[in-house]
Amino acid sequence: MNCTGDSSADRLSGHCYGGAASHSVEVRAFRSSRPHSRLCYGLGLAYLSLGAQAKGCISPAGQAELRANLTHSSGLLLTSLGLPTDSSLRLLLRPGPLRWTLGLGLVAGRWRASAGAGLRVEAAGAYGWHLLGEYGTPGGGAHKTELTGRVRLTRWCHVWADVGGARDSVRYRLTLTSRCEGLSRLAWTQVWDGDRTSLTVQTLPGEDGLRASLVLENRQDVLRCLLRALLKKSREAELRWSVEHQWASLAGVVPKRVDLQGSAQLLNNTSVSGSVSLFVDASSAKADGVVGDAWTLHGPTEPLEAPAPGRLAFSMLAGSSQARGNPESDMCSVLVSGSLQRGTDDRRTVWRVYVHQLCPLLKTPSLPREFSINGSVLHASGAASLNTHIQAMGEEKARLSLSLQRQPHFGLRGSVQHSVEAARTRGVPTRGALVLAVSTATTTPGGVELGLELGECYFRSNLGQTGSPEMQRSQSAYALNVSHYCPALQRTILPVSLDLRGLLSAAPCQLTLSGALRLDHRDASLELAGQTCGPLRLSGALTHSFPGLRTGGLPLRTTVEASGPGAPGETADLLIRIGSCHIGVKAFPGTKGRARWLWAMESKCPFLQAHLNGSVAEDSQGVWTAVVDTGLDNERGFLRLSARGAPELRVDGQLSHNLSALLLQDVPGHCRLSMSARAGRQGYNGEALLHIGQCALGVTGGVIPSPGLQGSVVYYNNCTVVQMELSSGEEKMLTLQSQFGAQRVGLRLKMMGLSQTTELRGTMWSSWPSPQHRRLPLIIEGLCSVQGGLSRFQSKARLAVDGHKLLAAGFNVSTADGRLAALLSFDQPASAAPDGPWDFETALTAQFKGPLRSLSADVRIKGARVSLLGDVGDWGPRGGATEARLTLKHSVDGQTAPVFQVEAWGRLTDSQLKCSMAVNPALGSSLALIIQGHILQHSKELMVKVVQNIPQLVLYLPGQLNARTQVNHSSSRVASMVELSSGRRRLWALCELAVIDGGYRQATELNHTFPQLKLLPRVVAVRTLYEARNWSHQIQHGAVWGNQEVRLTGVYSMPPSLEIGNHVLKVHMASVPRLSGMEVSLERSLHGLQDSVRLDWSRHGRLEQVRAARQWRVSGETSETWVDVRQPFTASLSQVSLHAVAHVSQRLQWSRHEGHLSWTSPELINASLTLNKQWHNNSHRGRACGLFSTQTLSPMKGCISVAQDGPLYSQSAELRWGNSSVKQGMKYQRGPRGMRSLQMNIGAENVSPPPCSSHSLVSKVQTNLKDGLEHTIVLALCPPQPTLSWSGSHKVNSGQELLYSHSRLSVGGRPHHCSLTLAIRNSSTARLSNMSLSAESKVGNWSVEVGGQALSSTQGPELHVQATLDRNETLWLGGSIQNRCLRTAAGYRAVHEPDEELSLAVCLETRSKLTLDLQRRAGSSRPEGLVTVSVGTANQNVFLKAQGCFERLLATEATLVHLSSEMSSKILKKIKTIQHLLMQSRQQSLERGLLQEMSALLVNLTSRAESFLSPKDGGLWARWRSGPLRALLTDSVPRCLALLQHASALGQQELRRPLSTAAGVYHDLTGQRVEVLWRRAVSGWAARLREVLPPMLENPQLRPLAQASLAALGTALDVAGQQTFLWVESKLTAALSGVRTRLASVYQLSPSDCSVSVAVPLPRVPWPRVAEAGLVEILLEEWLLGPLKALTSIRPAAELYRLKHRVMDSPFRYQALLVADQFVVSFDGLLYQLPAGSCPLVLAQDRSQNPTFTLLLSPRPQSHHFLLLAMNDSTFSIHPDGQVKTSCPAAATTDREPLVAVRRSAHTVEVSNQNGVSVSCDLSLDLCSLTLDGWLHGTSVGLLGTNDNEGGNDSPLPHGSQAASRAHFLRSWQISSNCSRAPDPPEGCSGAALQGPAGCQTLFSSPHSPLSSCFRVVDPGQFLSVCKKSHCGSPRVPMVRSSCRLAAAFVHLCQRNHVPLDLPVQCRKPRVHRFICTFVLTPPICP
Repeated sequence: MNCTGDSSADRLSGHCYGGAASHSVEVRAFRSSRPHSRLCYGLGLAYLSLGAQAKGCISPAGQAELRANLTHSSGLLLTSLGLPTDSSLRLLLRPGPLRWTLGLGLVAGRWRASAGAGLRVEAAGAYGWHLLGEYGTPGGGAHKTELTGRVRLTRWCHVWADVGGARDSVRYRLTLTSRCEGLSRLAWTQVWDGDRTSLTVQTLPGEDGLRASLVLENRQDVLRCLLRALLKKSREAELRWSVEHQWASLAGVVPKRVDLQGSAQLLNNTSVSGSVSLFVDASSAKADGVVGDAWTLHGPTEPLEAPAPGRLAFSMLAGSSQARGNPESDMCSVLVSGSLQRGTDDRRTVWRVYVHQLCPLLKTPSLPREFSINGSVLHASGAASLNTHIQAMGEEKARLSLSLQRQPHFGLRGSVQHSVEAARTRGVPTRGALVLAVSTATTTPGGVELGLELGECYFRSNLGQTGSPEMQRSQSAYALNVSHYCPALQRTILPVSLDLRGLLSAAPCQLTLSGALRLDHRDASLELAGQTCGPLRLSGALTHSFPGLRTGGLPLRTTVEASGPGAPGETADLLIRIGSCHIGVKAFPGTKGRARWLWAMESKCPFLQAHLNGSVAEDSQGVWTAVVDTGLDNERGFLRLSARGAPELRVDGQLSHNLSALLLQDVPGHCRLSMSARAGRQGYNGEALLHIGQCALGVTGGVIPSPGLQGSVVYYNNCTVVQMELSSGEEKMLTLQSQFGAQRVGLRLKMMGLSQTTELRGTMWSSWPSPQHRRLPLIIEGLCSVQGGLSRFQSKARLAVDGHKLLAAGFNVSTADGRLAALLSFDQPASAAPDGPWDFETALTAQFKGPLRSLSADVRIKGARVSLLGDVGDWGPRGGATEARLTLKHSVDGQTAPVFQVEAWGRLTDSQLKCSMAVNPALGSSLALIIQGHILQHSKELMVKVVQNIPQLVLYLPGQLNARTQVNHSSSRVASMVELSSGRRRLWALCELAVIDGGYRQATELNHTFPQLKLLPRVVAVRTLYEARNWSHQIQHGAVWGNQEVRLTGVYSMPPSLEIGNHVLKVHMASVPRLSGMEVSLERSLHGLQDSVRLDWSRHGRLEQVRAARQWRVSGETSETWVDVRQPFTASLSQVSLHAVAHVSQRLQWSRHEGHLSWTSPELINASLTLNKQWHNNSHRGRACGLFSTQTLSPMKGCISVAQDGPLYSQSAELRWGNSSVKQGMKYQRGPRGMRSLQMNIGAENVSPPPCSSHSLVSKVQTNLKDGLEHTIVLALCPPQPTLSWSGSHKVNSGQELLYSHSRLSVGGRPHHCSLTLAIRNSSTARLSNMSLSAESKVGNWSVEVGGQALSSTQGPELHVQATLDRNETLWLGGSIQNRCLRTAAGYRAVHEPDEELSLAVCLETRSKLTLDLQRRAGSSRPEGLVTVSVGTANQNVFLKAQGCFERLLATEATLVHLSSEMSSKILKKIKTIQHLLMQSRQQSLERGLLQEMSALLVNLTSRAESFLSPKDGGLWARWRSGPLRALLTDSVPRCLALLQHASALGQQELRRPLSTAAGVYHDLTGQRVEVLWRRAVSGWAARLREVLPPMLENPQLRPLAQASLAALGTALDVAGQQTFLWVESKLTAALSGVRTRLASVYQLSPSDCSVSVAVPLPRVPWPRVAEAGLVEILLEEWLLGPLKALTSIRPAAELYRLKHRVMDSPFRYQALLVADQFVVSFDGLLYQLPAGSCPLVLAQDRSQNPTFTLLLSPRPQSHHFLLLAMNDSTFSIHPDGQVKTSCPAAATTDREPLVAVRRSAHTVEVSNQNGVSVSCDLSLDLCSLTLDGWLHGTSVGLLGTNDNEGGNDSPLPHGSQAASRAHFLRSWQISSNCSRAPDPPEGCSGAALQGPAGCQTLFSSPHSPLSSCFRVVDPGQFLSVCKKSHCGSPRVPMVRSSCRLAAAFVHLCQRNHVPLDLPVQCRKPRVHRFICTFVLTPPICP
């Protein structure tokens, strides 16, 4: 962290910048103060994307201003906390002697809010205020609220106030006038969308009483209330109260007029007598009473003066402790009683109020018929309590309890409970509580406690001292606890739960502060401790679990440690730890006698490796010098500052650097600063000079304090000078000058203020060289003066430019003796106005006192004049006439007549209104309006007349228009008339509403003769008549629309009971002239009902009609129903009739229902249904019959009956048509010992063509429903021909027999001709499982037995199957799996022949060896081997060994041929016998087609079996002998083996001399020998050498030597070649000895012992693909085409990602994946598929004795799996829908609970703790990941492997060893071994059909795959292999979903390895955007 500062006489600023957790932090602060000016403070903060600024100022006059801005671009703050990206706040306060102003502005994103308040003092006792507030969003709806008011207070009883308000479109106004001993008036008005509501209250007190009135108006509704109270000297008093209304909603409920008159007289000091009279409309009543110790009131005591619509009576009784009142009428009755009781010591008071009302008007759900209120108050010493209960209808509905305690502590407690449904539906909580306690005692720690509870929400807080009084003497400790919880705050920005705890402790030399905050599911804590005695020490720590702060750069823990010097010469230290970043600072003191400090800062941050050294020293002359030196890599910076304070203040500074930091990159490398300030008797002056590179800046200034205040400031740089001077005194002056080269600009302001005069003069000048370059005038002068006070005020203003007068204005006001005069003038010369001179003058005069009030105004502007004159006469108390006049004229100079003139006159009395208005009466085009009206007792009339001749209005308004309105009303009738006429055109409307006996009459009629109203008929009328008598109601309604008329008549009668009369409803409607009508009649009687509907209309001159009638009648036990419908639309159903009769006798216990339905079609169709039922005790019988008949077809009748007689149930059915019938019967009976029997028979007669027209079926079943079943079925087709019978007996779980079944089949009456017996037995023991199956079939004296036995023991399973023919010959087959061997055996056993047996054994001896052994045994001799084969791999070889003699195989073949021929001949004999029997059966059933077809099918089957077993063409063995397979085994294979043996021996022989063999091959191919070619080559080389050396050969001395040398060289070359040939051949022979040995071991044949062996070496190729293609193809592809393909398929992007992965990969964090509940990717990258089933699996677990975390995959019934995470003594369950649930143990405590964080957003859920364990799930991809920090290296075991970067040990078992197989590994981590498992996939599945857009080949193998860019980083091979296996027999998920799940895991691994990759398009799901995000912070999860 680096900090800089700046200080001057009026400003102090500081700037600190640095980094925290690899993010930059910047802080700015300043303080500025100026003499006689305001004082400001500012603070700014920038961190990451967050910026905040705050500024506050206050002036000496009290004006205060606060501004705050907050900007950020953090998505976390925006989505989680709801903070907008840009927010600002402004607060302004301006106090003054006569005016106060307060302003508030708030901006949050697009949301704006502003509020302003102003208070002013207008005069003594007169005040005014204005409040304005606005809030909303631009374009999204803004709201505005405004409140203005004025108040004048002369005395406490003399008040005038006027308050107005508005909110959006609603306007309010309140006026209050109060005079001492005079008239007081209160008026309130509200206007909303044109609707007006007003309330006016007036009171006038006097010496003899009080008069008051109240008027309430709402739209057209009016309510008036008058009150008059008179007091007489003779102890008498009178009271008059009247209410009158014209309120539509109260009509018929409240009388229109109610008058109450009463009088009272004081008899003595304790008794009062009086009487009361009540007038309701035209009725009256009177009551009297006496009031003494007890009150008594009765009424009425006099009879009604006139007939009243109902009775009205009341009574009242009151005493000292009880009161009772009972008003009663025909419509309402109310009983109210109350009691009050006090205790003997006046400490307890109990009261009770009881109300019982029977009022239809008050019948609402919230007001019950009966309720009571009970309460009590208890006073005690220093305490009081209140308890109140509200009961309704005998149930308690609400309860209120309050208790107040004053000693020894102050406390207030309250609780409220209710069960009112209306309040609960409106959101009012059913319970609430309040607790407030304040403790100030000295013996116990003091504090304040506050608690509030509303429903499920609560808030609790506690603040106070902690510890005992003895501890408080030595130290002070204060604790603060705040907690709240409210589920209703979910899905809001407010937290649902909050817990705040703080503790401040202060002791001698010790100060401690600690706090903890828990916000929903996140927490934070702060701890600070300081030592103040001795060496200063400070330590603190900040920890949190907010993921947002952690991702934003703030680590989970931050600590600070600081220590000061304890003694001279000691150092001071500061250490800051922010995550992995350490910053340390050390300060060293200087030498003795000099004030000097040295400090050094060192940073150990991964992102900041820098140092900072500095020193501060003071020399002998008092000069302080500070030096700072910093270094960052190869960059350096140096700063030197020196300062001294006497005799003058001087500061010098120098900066040089080459730093490229963000804040210094724009600062030049060299800067210099020099400042000085001096103070003397004459004043203060100072100067400052700054050199920045080539730029120089300077500022000088001075201040002279007296006389007055004078000062000047000069700013200059390389080319500019700015000077400012200021002086104060009686004449205040401000001068500001600026010079830029030869151009100068100046401004001078002078202000002079006297007692009554204030003058302000201003001058601005400039000196531009020429007019064309002039930007400002040469000189501008202005004057403004104000003179006088409120009674006489004068002001003027002038402005001149370059000596020319621009404008002049004045404003004068005077007030005296109720008269107001004002004058406003404005003058602008012609030179300043382009349109000529412009003058403006306005005069206003008003008289506001006296009986005549007047107002006049005169406005003159540019030759035009507008005058207004108005007066109002007789201004005073009400009761007289008021007259007003108004004249408005507009005239122009030079014209005698006015351009526009309006004259108006009006007169208003209590009963008459007259007014007129004329527009331009003296001109040709004028307009006149006359209004007259009068009000009588029962009549009101208003007339309006308009006359005009204005040409522009003639087209829209006639020349004369008259309107007249009249209303007449009485107590029972209201009539109105409206008339509008213009010339001979007339429109009039009449309305009447009258109340008659038991009803009302209403009529409305409209007539007109206006041709413009063509769409409206000339006559429109509506009439309605309603009458009600007893229980009968009748209504008649008629409507006329031109020449059309509609009439409606309705009658409704409903007696209280049907015994009195029937309930009848009749409605008739008719239309003229369309001749259409409708009639509906509904009638209900005691014994039935009758309804009818008729609809008539005319169509093409023909009357059409639809009728529907229904009638129901009941008589005793019989009821009948008739329904008849007739309609002309469908001819086939023109008439439909239904008749139903029901007879039910409960006494005789029988019932009968009959129904008959008929309708008209081309012929009449009848259908009937009859139902009969009879019951008695345990027997029930029912029968249903139906009949269907037409005029042409014979009837069809069918019946079905059901009966129950105790345990016997029977059912029968019969259907007859013509001479044919079908009968069916069934009986079911329950017998003793649980036996059940069922018998059913079916018979059909004449249902098929003769001669076989009848059939029958009889069946019987008997069972005990446990272990036995017997059945018999007899089928007779065309009796008495032979029948077919099938019977049998079956048992289950009888002893060792699990199933025993015996069936018999007989044909033609011969029983037991065929039988089948089946038995399943279980002979298992504890160690052996033995299951056997036996089946026996007999046909006559032939039998076939088939049996099987399955055994399972510890050695392995066994299976044996055998078949026995005629109990003489047996064939058997057996198999077993023991010790990794599969053994099978087959044999033949006969009574008089030796046994024959063949056995085959296939054994997997090791993982790489397979053996096959075939043996034969005859009789009791020892078995002999036929074939032995072994296949395996060893030493990178595949070997095959086979042994078998040809003679033994031929002997075995002959034995099999003999046995098979004998068996075939015996079976053929039996088949011929069966064919003979079938032919006989066919002869017997020649006339039955079904038996013929069945016998033909059996004959066909036996014929095919005979042809298959017949010895035609030699049979099966002949085909085997002549087949190619036998020829291959007997001829081709032996000959091939011999050729291979010869080739092997020849190859070994040739490899002994490889070169000789090669030379022989060359001689055989070319005919030339190799040695001859070599000699020719040597001779050729010698000849060439002779050609090269001719000089030597020509020299006679050298020739012999040269020739001898050449000959020797040739001989040497020949010998060398031969020796080299021999040497190379020996070496090759030695080298190829291994090849010969390998070749000798490849193939060996031994004819003596009939054996052969083959051993083939294995190349290193992908052998799984060899099965798909040939070996040669695989070798060519892998060794030749593979490298070429890899070279051509290189992708630069993939190689770049691979390089990036190698550079950036870090093994410090380990991660494993769980893809849905199907796949797992271990920590070391191994991928495999999880087993399906309901077994819980351990995915990961801490291998320590006390695991800190455990992750389980737990199944859930009928749904997906979910994750269980146990850590930190808590269990979390993560569900597929994103829900996270927590379960906590009972022993969990807050103190030892580590931090656990749960975060959930739109598609992700994450659970993590402080130890580095994190589980994150992406809901959109069905993918979860487990992440472990590097500190947990090698601690995890489970299905996710071990996190140690070792792939070889990723299959650990729970006890520590490695699993031998993947299946063993998966089973070992199952929690339960009894859970179900899914079947394994088939072995032969290859997944070939995996193509398509989302197939395995497309995603993980194709070079065009969207995932191919990551193939070089993440190996796709195992993904392809697992993808193929996952589609083999897996019923869990479809193929596409499985492939996409693997693709999601592949993409996740690629993104984790820094490869930007997205999920393929074919695998993406349609995403649903969610806007509800929750950010939950969980401090300790468990409380």
